[in-house]
Parts: sequence; C-alpha cells; structure tokens
Amino acid sequence: MASYYVWTHDDDARYAWVLNLPEFMVTWKEGYLVEEGVPLSAIMPTRRVFQLDQTRGTMLTDSIPNVCGILLVSKELRTFLERSSGADWEFLPARVKNARGRLLPQPIFIANLLGPSVPLDRKRSDVDWSFRANRTDCIRRLVIDEKELPRSRKIFRLAERGKVLIVREDLVDALIDGPSEGAFFQELSDFGNEWR
Repeated sequence: MASYYVWTHDDDARYAWVLNLPEFMVTWKEGYLVEEGVPLSAIMPTRRVFQLDQTRGTMLTDSIPNVCGILLVSKELRTFLERSSGADWEFLPARVKNARGRLLPQPIFIANLLGPSVPLDRKRSDVDWSFRANRTDCIRRLVIDEKELPRSRKIFRLAERGKVLIVREDLVDALIDGPSEGAFFQELSDFGNEWR
C-alpha cells in the first residue's frame, strides 16, 4: 500500500508569496471552478497577474506559495509534472509582479489538475461539512479511500475539497529530488492537525 501526502507550501522566510487574490480572481464569476478539475482556458480571464507580497521574501520558487487555492509553478516544474505525474494537466500562462510592482520575466503557470479526484473515507475522516453538497469546510483528520485510485496516476484532487492535492509517495520523492522548491509535502496523518 502506497503512502500519500498533501501538497502544501514551504513557509521558508526567503520565499516570495502571493498573499492577496489577484484582481482577475476577485472579479471572475466562475472563480469557484479553479478547484473543480475542469478545463479553464476558455473561461478564465487572460490577464493573469499575481502580485508578490512586500512582507515576505523575494526568492521566486518552482512552486510559488499563495493563498489563492491554486498551484503556481515554474516552467521546470510544469515540464516535470507533465512527464512524471501520470495525470492530465492544463497549464495556463500567468505573470508575477515583484513587491515593487514590476513584471518579472520568468514564465509561470497556473497548474490546473484535470480529471478524477479521490474521495475521503467518510467513516475514518473527521470533517465539518459545508453548505455546498459533498464539500468540506474544515478537515481535522484526513483519510482517503485508496481503493478508488488508478495506479497509473500519482496526484489527485480531494473530491470533497478540490484545493487539496493528494500526492503519491513515489512522486513526492521524485519532486524532492527535482524542481520543487517552495513546495512542502505533509503526511496525511498530520493534515488538519491544527484543528484537532
């Protein structure tokens, strides 16, 4: 049986963060779709600019920490995920402004994970349910239903909370050895620990 992790952000003080929703996400009426695993290129606004926060570090990483509920990745991490994750992706070009408001030349991408998601184990997980059908507000203990996972795929969205990405251990190991600066992989047993 494989081990699984949740893809989160490393809180290293050197790293640049996006701590505010960009204007296009605030005004976009279909913004909730970023956690649904559906194609977005035809409906997401094309001016996708993220502002780095002045209170954090300046180092731009492969996985850019943010509060937007999306995965922002470098060109190198994009290539790695396309080649090694066994998953279907849509990569939407975006730009980043530094803390002074200048556009940075490095290409970045919104990595939109498409396709099937993994359900949580409702008997063994400890969650508060949202007013939205089959969605969670708070996760205190996360246990996934592994029998639903296809073997060829190494990364999934959590069905009940699409912003949560579940990563198989072999992909985590490869990411740690590859382009993953800025990412942190939290053991499932620790996820939600702050709410227990």
